[in-house]
Amino acid sequence: MANKLVSLRLTGKLISEAQKVTRAEGFSSFQEFIKDAIRTAVREYQRRKDLAILRSLQGSAIDRGIKLASKKRLERTAKELTDKEQERLIKEFGLDDVTIR
Repeated sequence: MANKLVSLRLTGKLISEAQKVTRAEGFSSFQEFIKDAIRTAVREYQRRKDLAILRSLQGSAIDRGIKLASKKRLERTAKELTDKEQERLIKEFGLDDVTIR
C-alpha cells in the first residue's frame, strides 16, 4: 500500500512533549513516533470494540445476527489485556475453564 502524506497542526506544547517521548523511547524520528502512536491508538480502538462485541454476546449471538470478530483479532485482544482485565472478563463471561496465555 502506498504511503500518503498527512498534514496536521499541533500545539507547541504537544510537539514538545512528543519530542521528549521520541528521544526517551529511542524512536528514530518524530515521524516514527507519530506513526507508532497512531498504530497504538488504532489497536486500542479495535480492542475496545472487540470487548464491546464480547459483552454483547451474552446470550445467543446467532439469534441476534451479530457479526463476530475473527479468532485472530480476539486472540490478539486477549493477549493485550492486563491480568486484572483478564480476571474480570473471565468472571463476567464464566470462562473459568479457558486459558488466555
